[in-house]
Amino acid sequence: AMELVDGQPLHKILAESRLTEREALRLFIPIVEALQHLSERGIVHRDIKPSNILVDTGGRARLVDLGLAHAEDDPQITNHGGTLGTPHYISPEQARDPGSADAQSDLWSLGATLYHAVCGQPPFQGASVAEILSAVLHDKVRDPIELEPTLSSGLVLVLRKCLTRDRERRYQGPAALLADLERVRERRAPRVTRAGLD
Repeated sequence: AMELVDGQPLHKILAESRLTEREALRLFIPIVEALQHLSERGIVHRDIKPSNILVDTGGRARLVDLGLAHAEDDPQITNHGGTLGTPHYISPEQARDPGSADAQSDLWSLGATLYHAVCGQPPFQGASVAEILSAVLHDKVRDPIELEPTLSSGLVLVLRKCLTRDRERRYQGPAALLADLERVRERRAPRVTRAGLD
């Protein structure tokens, strides 16, 4: 059972048009707060994507469908044989091994979803699941500014940090991402340097 949300999923909104940076920040900051809430309780969502974000008629976003979520110490997680999550938004480590999904994997998926929201397409494309997963594992992420020139340099840096394959250089937790999104909203520079980003 869950709250009845009078609205529609983000993927339906994105089918009509991409979000402006301002709209995206308004929707995604509460989603990152939800991830922080989950993280504090040792819960990993594992399937963040546009269809799992509901936007109500007042413009508020909710993260839903924790059907794949698990506690980090859940012994059942390694018993699942397939790749979990949705190919366009799945992290590289989750694509290789579903049991390795953690809070950083959720941040990759959120970054891929935010990229889709402001750029009009997911960061990785392919004609099949195998092609998409191969792109997630190996292809360079297209610079968001090429797809949406109005994006601020701050948001571009945040997106690139979310989608960095090197986990040491990716955001280490939702709190750090949340702080940078707040800085971008306030038109301040995020605490991200270009050096080392994919």
